[in-house]
Amino acid sequence: MEKEAKKAASLLEEGRSLLSAGGWDKALEKFDAAIADDPGFLPAYYAASDVYNSLGYKPHALNYLVRAFEAKPAARETIVKFIETVSGLSFRVPVPSYRKVIAESFSFDNVDFQPVESAWRSILQNDRAFGPVYRALAHPDEDRARAQFDALPSKNALLDPMFLEGLCRIRLADSGFELFLSRLRCLLLEDETRGETHTLGDEPRTRIAQALGQACFYTDYLFDVSGREQALADALRAKVEKAPAAPDVAVLSCYVPLHELANAGTLLTKFGKGELAALVKLQIADVRERHALAEDIPVLTEVEDPVSRKVRAQYEESPYPKWLALSHRGHVEAREGFLLDGAPKILVAGCGTGREACDLAAAFPNAEVLAVDLSVASLAYATHRAKKFGLTNVRFAQADILGLGALDERFDFIAASGVLHHMDAPLKGWEVLTSLLKEGGRMRIGLYSEHARRFVVEARKAIAARDYKPDSEGIRRFRHDAPKHLKKKHYKTLVEARDYYSLPECRDLLFHEQEHRFTIPQIRQALQTRGLTFEGFQVGGATARKYRKKFRKDPAMTELDNWAKFEKKNPQTFVAMYQFWCKKS
Repeated sequence: MEKEAKKAASLLEEGRSLLSAGGWDKALEKFDAAIADDPGFLPAYYAASDVYNSLGYKPHALNYLVRAFEAKPAARETIVKFIETVSGLSFRVPVPSYRKVIAESFSFDNVDFQPVESAWRSILQNDRAFGPVYRALAHPDEDRARAQFDALPSKNALLDPMFLEGLCRIRLADSGFELFLSRLRCLLLEDETRGETHTLGDEPRTRIAQALGQACFYTDYLFDVSGREQALADALRAKVEKAPAAPDVAVLSCYVPLHELANAGTLLTKFGKGELAALVKLQIADVRERHALAEDIPVLTEVEDPVSRKVRAQYEESPYPKWLALSHRGHVEAREGFLLDGAPKILVAGCGTGREACDLAAAFPNAEVLAVDLSVASLAYATHRAKKFGLTNVRFAQADILGLGALDERFDFIAASGVLHHMDAPLKGWEVLTSLLKEGGRMRIGLYSEHARRFVVEARKAIAARDYKPDSEGIRRFRHDAPKHLKKKHYKTLVEARDYYSLPECRDLLFHEQEHRFTIPQIRQALQTRGLTFEGFQVGGATARKYRKKFRKDPAMTELDNWAKFEKKNPQTFVAMYQFWCKKS
């Protein structure tokens, strides 16, 4: 075995050398030879997958990762790479091998499954057993949906572990699946409050409801609720607060977070172990821990700016996102590789609930990470996550960027993604951050695009014209009415945005207290004024290939004039944000 491993490693290096010289076809031959020589040699599968991924041949890339999984199912790296590669893909026909990898990967802890959302959803929708259940409940007509569901010979597909485990790990971002889940929730409630079991028995109902309750909690209970449905939920709440039983508690968790109940402590004691353990931990124990942590969040600067105070109030009410696992992000060697040396200092400005800060702390364990935000509720969530993942090199503090100029510290790297455009004076905030950056240090900045967010501008106009309030009722009402108020193209873009499928994120997307948007010429001017050198946008492989094909004389992809032309032709390129690196000259 040792001899085979050495030969496979040698073939892998030969392949990498050929790849560096531009011979990807010859490189693949070497990688295949390494696999044939040692079928358990995972680096060869990864290398071949990376080649096909870089060329845009996703199915080929995925097939190598499926083979790697079959060779060694316990390898976490294979799962992480598979999830990265399948990100954004959906399938019109069943793909058993992909289904197997996704379903079995749910046994891994601390894996970010969010990128697999569209693949997971499409596999279920096209599954021979689950598909009919989905199509029945997702029918546009509610009465017909229920009739079709009742007529199904079996509902056992709802107990599919891939479906239930996915609900606990993936935040859905699809209007059809949202309708399906809201109908399923109502069905569970009706069965529970009537005390009948003609649709689903107690055990299946409890299993489905506890998974759906976790999914509803992640969205902050976004789904619409009819008056009749709310009355049934209120009656169930009264029953649970008086005499809690597992099926009742599970179904109620789909309508209201359990920590709000008068007997939340009793529920935690009674159901802290057993089938509802994960549910009560998520909705009661974790929430209580975060409330306790909030009391000890240090204050680095006072929040005095009027707009900053409004923004703080929004995020105290609606911290987001409720993230579950580290992304295990690597680093872009050309931009961030220097952070692997020594003990660099990193500042995350506007860290929210701490996802980026924790990712950086995990990726660069020798770094000292300071993460600041306006919202104590968000910082408590961030602190709770950091503790869960054992990250000791990140500290969180409340601060306003405008007050950070008084800090004695200087930083090697500053991340400010999605924060400057919510300030009253974004460029003033950027100036403060630049003053905190060491000479030669880098920033990763995230700003909204004027071109890409036309759908948001139109939605905000409709919201203002009809006075929808930035609370749960107002957000739900706007989502219900949006097709009437928006042009089809704007509504289509809106429902494709992941932030549309969570109350706090929808509020951030459409109801924010303050929003500025930028153009690439404005970014160029801001960089020049601050003595910063543009080092490139963070874009996906498909966008990079398209850009390089158009602008062959800019292989580094750093000419902002070119990017302005590219965005004009492809206005949705930066629909999330402009994410880019810059360096202090």
